[in-house]
Amino acid sequence: MPPRDAPFSASLITKLALHTDDLVRLRLARERTAAELAELGVVPRQARPAVGPRDSLRVARLKEELVRLDRRRQDALAALAALGATVLDEQTLELLLQGGPAPGSYLSWQPGEPTIAWWRASASLEDPRQPIADLADQVVHPTLH
Repeated sequence: MPPRDAPFSASLITKLALHTDDLVRLRLARERTAAELAELGVVPRQARPAVGPRDSLRVARLKEELVRLDRRRQDALAALAALGATVLDEQTLELLLQGGPAPGSYLSWQPGEPTIAWWRASASLEDPRQPIADLADQVVHPTLH
């Protein structure tokens, strides 16, 4: 588990940004590859499409590319997990880190934010994202749970 100050360090933000940038690039590459397959009349029915005996060389290569992109995505997610972060929202790439200001709460960060300045009461999009500054009048320190 990261030290108490780790969620606020500049190096952590840099690492989070690098991995979320990778996730964005991988999502775009997957969309392009899937579109190429669709142009060929192929719609993979699974996340990791298997190359079939009737597939043309081009279709086989595109399917293999989808599998490669999925592996790289899993690697990026594992790297985020190693930093203590999980993806809450695939669209915004909002990340949650344990250690929010209240028991069971999480720190929240999204790409483009210079620091971790938000938190959520739970790991749910239904709980609103709240600025840590709202707690400035209280003596609160992030807690690792």
